[in-house]
Amino acid sequence: MSGTSMAAPHVAGAAAILASQGTAGPEAIKNTLVGAGNLEWEDEAPDGIQEPLLDVGDGGLFAPVLVSNPPPIGLTAVGGKEAGKRVTELSWSGATNPVDIYRDGGPEPIATVSESEYTDHIGEKGAGMHFYWVCESGGEDVCSGAVLVTY
Repeated sequence: MSGTSMAAPHVAGAAAILASQGTAGPEAIKNTLVGAGNLEWEDEAPDGIQEPLLDVGDGGLFAPVLVSNPPPIGLTAVGGKEAGKRVTELSWSGATNPVDIYRDGGPEPIATVSESEYTDHIGEKGAGMHFYWVCESGGEDVCSGAVLVTY
């Protein structure tokens, strides 16, 4: 049992533990995961390349928050269509600075706005889904939780 089929759920679980702490945004979580890899294991794969193994043994770093801890920014997203194309109405509260708006795990924000609402004219037709989150601009330390929108 090895490879991406096993690695993906383990990395997703580690990312969920970090996200549950409510103190880091997507980029900081990615950096923590990459930094937690180690080469102190025996790789028997035939490709001869030893990839880092994610080590979640640091109980201080990978300590899940198991109590309800709402994110500092509350985000609402409602999907719809205009002229057959997907549109998402976003609104949020709790941000004290302009926010960066992210869609579908992209590393760069799709927009930075000072208001507490934004309309994302996606331009795609048909059914589908997207997920969004917002972070205070200038860093990813104060963010909303991710919201899934289906069309």
